[in-house]
Amino acid sequence: MDDMKVWRVLILLGAGIASAAVEMPPVFSDFMVLQRDVPLRLAGRGDAGEQITVEFAGQRRQTVVDSNRNWQIRLEPLEACREGRTLSVQGNTRLEFYDVLVGDVWLCSGQSNMYFRVKDAAGGTEIAARQKNRSIRMLKIEPAWSREPRELLVKS
Repeated sequence: MDDMKVWRVLILLGAGIASAAVEMPPVFSDFMVLQRDVPLRLAGRGDAGEQITVEFAGQRRQTVVDSNRNWQIRLEPLEACREGRTLSVQGNTRLEFYDVLVGDVWLCSGQSNMYFRVKDAAGGTEIAARQKNRSIRMLKIEPAWSREPRELLVKS
């Protein structure tokens, strides 16, 4: 094969290589609440060597994805704020999370009793309909059983 053909093959092969999307765990979503008054650790996956930029609440941080495809950034502590903001994560692709609040985060866990919904209680539908506090947010993670650790990520 002459040199020109070799270069054409290499160019075609290179054109078929796509970069991976920036990824984050599924706890990152629109309408989430980030814990107030503590340094915030944000982490995810990307292409090794990819530059990641995170912007939120006037802070802008950058890092580079390591050889294991992991990245993490720490934001300075933020005061509680009921104003929804956009969290932006930019790498080869972009993730945006809308209406993100800063406040207190409560984790609740348990057995089957944790599945009981307010609307299923006596008068619960009416109680839920009267609720006007849009600062209360809930993330429900569906149960999943596995013998192996699972890696769940939000992809752009």
